[in-house]
Amino acid sequence: HVQFGGIQAFLGALVAKRRCVITFHGTDLHGGCPQTIQENIAYKIGVICSRLAIRMSGASIAVSPNLVENMPRRLARRVEVIPTGVDYRIFRSVNKEYVRMKLNLAQDSKLN
Repeated sequence: HVQFGGIQAFLGALVAKRRCVITFHGTDLHGGCPQTIQENIAYKIGVICSRLAIRMSGASIAVSPNLVENMPRRLARRVEVIPTGVDYRIFRSVNKEYVRMKLNLAQDSKLN
C-alpha cells in the first residue's frame, strides 16, 4: 500500500504490479502551486507518474471526490473514493476518566 502518488507510486506499481494499492491525497493527482520552473516540472512528472500508477496498480483510492472529478474518465473509473478523517456522526469525544473506568484502567496509568 503506497500512501501518496508520484514517482514512489509508479515504482511501487511497477514492482508489485496488480498487488499494489495506492492512496492519492491531492497534489499527487493535480500538481501543486509551483513557485519555480523546477517545481512546475517536478509536479508535472509526479502527476504523470501517478496516472501511470493508476493504470498499473491493483487498486487506487482517492481521499476526496474532487480528486477524480477532473481526471480523464478512463482513469477515474479505476479510482475508488474512500474519504479519510473521522465521521463525527458516528464517533464522538468521550470523557477520559469515564473510558478508563469502563476499561478497568487505572486513572493515572500511562498507556502505550
